[in-house]
Amino acid sequence: MRLANWVRTSGLFRPRSPAAGDGVTGLNWSTLRQYDRAASEFTTTPPVILPRGSFARLSALDVSNLPAPATLAASDGCRLAYRHYVGRSDASAIVVLIHGSAGYGDQLHALASAIAASGEAQVYTLDMRGHGMSGGKAGHAVFHVEQPCEDIAEFIGFLDRVSPGARIILGGHSAGGGLVLRFCRSPAGRRISACLFLAPYLGIGSPTIRPLFGGWVRVRASRLRAVSLASVLGITRFNNTTVVSFDLTACSNRQSYTPSWSFNTLLAMGPGCWTPHAKGIDGKKAILVVAGDRDECFFANAYPEAFQAIAPQAEVRTIENIGHWDVLVDPNVIAITIEWLSRVASR
Repeated sequence: MRLANWVRTSGLFRPRSPAAGDGVTGLNWSTLRQYDRAASEFTTTPPVILPRGSFARLSALDVSNLPAPATLAASDGCRLAYRHYVGRSDASAIVVLIHGSAGYGDQLHALASAIAASGEAQVYTLDMRGHGMSGGKAGHAVFHVEQPCEDIAEFIGFLDRVSPGARIILGGHSAGGGLVLRFCRSPAGRRISACLFLAPYLGIGSPTIRPLFGGWVRVRASRLRAVSLASVLGITRFNNTTVVSFDLTACSNRQSYTPSWSFNTLLAMGPGCWTPHAKGIDGKKAILVVAGDRDECFFANAYPEAFQAIAPQAEVRTIENIGHWDVLVDPNVIAITIEWLSRVASR
């Protein structure tokens, strides 16, 4: 980072990145250092082989009875794909579920269908832009850092039109959980009544992250450093460059996954950089956090302390003998989620 330090102190350039934001969700000189440290870890940590068992259990999910897909046009014309699990027509709550990195909404089918069948809520699974059936180039459809949150806000606006007055519960897996955290920190987050976090990503530098995300993420470190520095200097023409890819070798249906992310998508699909002093989640919102003790990407035992900093009201549950991906299909996780919804969906 000697070049970054020299540029900053030389007076030749003034940082003017449109992604700057609040220093947590955006990119500035302070957060640039955290991205540089992350890139360094990816170049100095010995390679990690991603275990296959958790993926195998997720891949065995029966999706023969998926609801029909539908799309909503975002304000820029991008088509956002979703599925609606109707359940009981008089349910007063709606759960919106967001997939994780490289993923897609159909991975949430077991949980979504069980919630709808319980009658506690209607459920929508949403494909973020550049993922699943939604529009845009795979992993490269985000053009500014707040765009995914804006898409969620537009989708919730759509729900307000079709189900006026419904309680909205926002849930996310992995990076989708990070996006839930980001959204709840924004002004639009006031519309959310409760949050469900499934093995969530809490930001660059979070104490919950395993080395190399357990082998799931591969970072192009030199490129990440260069594009990060350029972006802080206000040069954003390289922001759609690929900076991370995902190890899809364990995925039996890898054609459904998004193989890589651009720099813009990396910045946007999560809460930004971790800091325990960042804005937390409104204490009036009910929070459930569920993770497996064999999570390949994150340290499940670090979630209680992390959420004590950002949402001390959270119920944090660790489930034995499950990993990062089969948390989405585990019967115990589904039962815990439905029991929690029975307490919070109508209050």
